[in-house]
Amino acid sequence: SGTLYLRASNPRYHHHIGNLFGQLNAYGAEVKNCTNSGNIEAESTFAPLRCRLAGLFGVLYYSYVNDCTNSGNINYNGATTATNQMYIGGCIGYGYSSKTGNFKVSGLKNKGKITINSGTASKTAQICIAGIAGSLQKLYTDASYVKDCVNIGDIEINLPTTYTGVDVAGIIAHHGSIDNTNIVFSGHKQYSTIKAMGW
Repeated sequence: SGTLYLRASNPRYHHHIGNLFGQLNAYGAEVKNCTNSGNIEAESTFAPLRCRLAGLFGVLYYSYVNDCTNSGNINYNGATTATNQMYIGGCIGYGYSSKTGNFKVSGLKNKGKITINSGTASKTAQICIAGIAGSLQKLYTDASYVKDCVNIGDIEINLPTTYTGVDVAGIIAHHGSIDNTNIVFSGHKQYSTIKAMGW
């Protein structure tokens, strides 16, 4: 429980923020039966090039994660620019695999509310926000999967009316560079309310 506070006023290239791991980069690591009830309060007066933020894993590389739950709320207030990439998820901000490393995720649950406010967003930035994972990239291998995840945490986003480039979802907002069609995405359940304002 408790709250993780981030107040940033100087530019940095990457921000990886999570209540369990800011970044888990251990080939074949296994994480299971973990819970987080702590909140994240992040505020930035500048736009970091990449912000990867989540209740559990800010960044998750080629790992095995099973039956973990986030019930902490996430609040982000800050700017975005044309080169900014913002990946925010209740459980995973940004997930990545490789041609030899499997990415296996199952049984994740998000109960926390995600609230995003940006008064100076650029319409060419990439913003991906979801209850489970903001973005998953380069899931190559046949053995990789994301399945049986549940989101019941509401998502509320307030961006300027000029903004046109955002992906929002209850489970996974964005996936890209997936070179293998045998990867399994199955069994997910989405119960939350998604509210977008200012568009």
